[in-house]
Amino acid sequence: MSQNTYVSVVLFVHDDIAQLEKCLCHLLDYTPAQAYELILVENMPCRAVHEYIRQLPNIQIVAYEESMTAGERWQRAAGMATGEYIIFLRDYVMVAEGWLAQLKDIFVRFPEAAVVQPSAENIDEACGKAMHIYLNCFMVDRQELTAIGGFDSGYCTERYCLNDLAVRILQRKKQLFDLGRGWLPAYGEIKPPVPKEQEIAADAARYRQKHGFSWDYSSGLRDDMLQFMDYRQPGVRVMEIGCACGATLLKIRNSNPSADLRGLELNEAAADIAANFARVESGNFEVWARPELDGKFDYIIMGDVLEHLVDTDGALQKVRSWLKPSGCLVLSIPNVSHLTVLANVLQGHWDYEEAGILDRTHVRFFTMQSIQRCLEKNGFQLRQTGRKVFELGSGWDKVREELLQLKALKVKKEDLETYQIICVAEKRCVHE
Repeated sequence: MSQNTYVSVVLFVHDDIAQLEKCLCHLLDYTPAQAYELILVENMPCRAVHEYIRQLPNIQIVAYEESMTAGERWQRAAGMATGEYIIFLRDYVMVAEGWLAQLKDIFVRFPEAAVVQPSAENIDEACGKAMHIYLNCFMVDRQELTAIGGFDSGYCTERYCLNDLAVRILQRKKQLFDLGRGWLPAYGEIKPPVPKEQEIAADAARYRQKHGFSWDYSSGLRDDMLQFMDYRQPGVRVMEIGCACGATLLKIRNSNPSADLRGLELNEAAADIAANFARVESGNFEVWARPELDGKFDYIIMGDVLEHLVDTDGALQKVRSWLKPSGCLVLSIPNVSHLTVLANVLQGHWDYEEAGILDRTHVRFFTMQSIQRCLEKNGFQLRQTGRKVFELGSGWDKVREELLQLKALKVKKEDLETYQIICVAEKRCVHE
């Protein structure tokens, strides 16, 4: 790709003319005029902005239509573009000197790149692979976009429209890249319109039916577990059981290119995405036999997996055998002694849900004390613990205080407030 390559800039405009003017000034000041064409997309109804942009010369416009989905809006703009690459930009993003060259440079350096973006949240290095596409600013290879059929016009929300695009790119073994900490744009005050709850639910269901897994459930990064690991040590060997789409493995890969990473994921479609970032297989951990892995890993990650397994002891013994003598298991599990669960049990309720502590797929339940005993029984020594706490709102304060005041039972405040338990357990030497 030449640095002189012609690109299309698709600019999404909102309801603030002053903000739009500022954005356009930055764009004109820091982008060679012969290097791009401009397409404006009305992202919300605003008569003043509508009239203003029609006075601008040499632009194409996608007018706002209430019946148009986000997917249709993005696809229509992409269809107008003639550049070899398309940049999607919001009008609250202020570009800076050299911005276009930096985006183009990644395509030059990495032939597998399909998307490049500056909005990096979890990249420590100057540049790294990504699994999300961010709304603020990204550049896409138009040929690649065409090859996968463009944006799915069936999505109502921008978030799922871009999540869908990201996974389809990764399924083709092309890559998304973040510029990391090297360069970030400046942002104004405008935010995109908030989608309706029913639109989000409909898009989530469409995505799950189309791809075979939930994006929200399978794309999360477990920074809360990584903070207990020295994953930047040269050549560190890590196995993640239940790695989903691989966000946690990707974080390790971007921070430590020398890391030896493996993953196991039950969902085949999610495992296929994770395979872009590590050696990942799809399979059922409880029947997955790999004697060649004995003594191989510095860390094994099990993020909210153990509660789904029938044979807890067998699972922990298998994990223990895969660890090096100095290795650690980093484990996260939901806490069944959480305030919300106890309060409902006391009122006679034990209702399974689609997600959470009483997820309908959970077959085992743990407290801090019970998981500690379980680990010790299976050859581990608890080294460190962490707790994940979520705000419940003032309505639960009275319930908490009443439970803490029980005289016949000793109730700990931290047990009531802990939603997820994180355990770091060392492999204990067992002498026969």
